[in-house]
Amino acid sequence: MPLVIFVGLQASGKSTFFKLHFDPTQPYISKDAMSGSGKEQRLQRRVRAYLEEGRSVVVDNTHPTPMCRQALIELGRAYGAPVWGVYFETSLEDALKRNALRSGRQRVPEKIMITQHRRMIPPQKREGFDRIFLVSMKEPFGFTIQELDPAIDSADRQIV
Repeated sequence: MPLVIFVGLQASGKSTFFKLHFDPTQPYISKDAMSGSGKEQRLQRRVRAYLEEGRSVVVDNTHPTPMCRQALIELGRAYGAPVWGVYFETSLEDALKRNALRSGRQRVPEKIMITQHRRMIPPQKREGFDRIFLVSMKEPFGFTIQELDPAIDSADRQIV
């Protein structure tokens, strides 16, 4: 069963995509739902527990750089799980518009989103992903999904 790593800006549709395209019993870990310190360690423990049980798990976070994804990929490899990357392609402008519709804790400061957008590097096969999917949001709640050719590992892919 795969370890699925969501990659994308805040308000790019990651949580909505999960709700629409995955079984509600599918293990899902979102750093957004965690509070307090030690989030990364707790996330790793939860992922490890699912992998030890031989279960698939989806991890939802921005994961903007290869370094941010490395520990999860290594964990999946250690348990022999296929590792899939799901990259949510969106423009900063569209993400900021969707974020403006959020309230409370769900709304992310614009400055943070701009910083994450600048840091965002789309996932590459050479990082250790077995499969990579490109997801684009189509308003209001539709998505297009495309599996990227595993033979292509283009460092030239740009963020829109």
